[in-house]
Amino acid sequence: LYVFNKLNWNPAYAGLDHSVSLTGGLRTQWTDIAYNPESQYVNVHAPLLFLSSGIGLGIENDDLGAERTTSIQFSYNYQMELGSGLLTLGVGGRMIQKNIDGTILRTPDGNYENIIDHQDDILPLINESATGMSFSAGVYYYSEQVEVGFSVLNLSEPTIDFPGLQPRLSRTYTAYAGANLELNSQLTLHPSVMVLSDFQQTQPQLSAILRYNDNIFG
Repeated sequence: LYVFNKLNWNPAYAGLDHSVSLTGGLRTQWTDIAYNPESQYVNVHAPLLFLSSGIGLGIENDDLGAERTTSIQFSYNYQMELGSGLLTLGVGGRMIQKNIDGTILRTPDGNYENIIDHQDDILPLINESATGMSFSAGVYYYSEQVEVGFSVLNLSEPTIDFPGLQPRLSRTYTAYAGANLELNSQLTLHPSVMVLSDFQQTQPQLSAILRYNDNIFG
C-alpha cells in the first residue's frame, strides 16, 4: 500500500505530513502454506522547520520462503517553497541484512535423507547471513492540489556477499503522481499512481482514497 508508506519509496517525502508521523504495516500471504511470504514495516518522519528540512527512519522485514531481508533506512531532505507548494530534494541510506536458510531449500538432485546435500556448490547448507549498504535519492513536489515524486533506489547497485553467492540489488526507478480533489465541504478524493521499473520489469500501481471530514477514509 504505497500511499501509506511513501517514505519507503522516496527519501524526499520525509516531513511532508507536516507533523511527526508514525506508520506501521503488516502483510501476510498464503497463510496455510509453510514459509509463506510475510512483510512488516514501521517508519517515523518529521519536519525540521528551523532547517527547512525533514528526516525519517524506517525499519522493514520481509520473509519470502528461505530468504529474509531486514533493513534500516535513514532519510533526509531539504525543502524549499515553489509556487503554492514545496519542492524537496532527498537522500537516503539503507543498511540491509539478508538471510538464506539453506536447511529448508530443496533441489531436484539433492540428497535429504538424514543429511542436507543440495548437490549445488552455490546454495548454503545452513542459515547464512550477509549485509550490504544501499543509497537512494529523490525529488518531490507537494501542494494542496497535487503531489509528484521521482526517486532512484539502489543507486550503486550493491551486492550482498554470501560465500559463493553475490546477489545484486538492481537500480530501481519510481515515479509517483497524486491529486487531492475536493468534491464538497466534507468529501475529498485522492487518486494516485506509482510506477516502479528497473527497465527489465515495470510495475504500475493504482489507488484512490475517499475521505470524509478528513478523518474517515476508505
